Amino acid sequence: MAWNPIEAEALLNESEHLQPTRLVKKIAGFVFPSGRELVLSRENDSEVTLYVDAAPGHMPDVQIKKVYEPTDRRMGRHADIESVARSLGYSYKAIRVHVKSRTGLELLLHWLRYA
Repeated sequence: MAWNPIEAEALLNESEHLQPTRLVKKIAGFVFPSGRELVLSRENDSEVTLYVDAAPGHMPDVQIKKVYEPTDRRMGRHADIESVARSLGYSYKAIRVHVKSRTGLELLLHWLRYA
């Protein structure tokens, strides 16, 4: 099976450094013990997309797709993002990344723990 959001969600659920927070139809939220949140988009069958508050610029398997600056306009991000991860909502900066592999996600999770 090719790398996809189902596999990514399984890895996130199995991680000893994350706790699931809230799941809605198209996105799933997770939180680190530090309080840092991330959101997995579940709506695309073939591309693993995460929303995070920080992202490395030098990981080959983690590609920054879009940076969302804080705004009072409720558009441009996933509509349910605030209900799943408040710190990635419209009032905060959020970064949408494409994770190309399992190894890429493992490295990103390690980076997020210490960034």
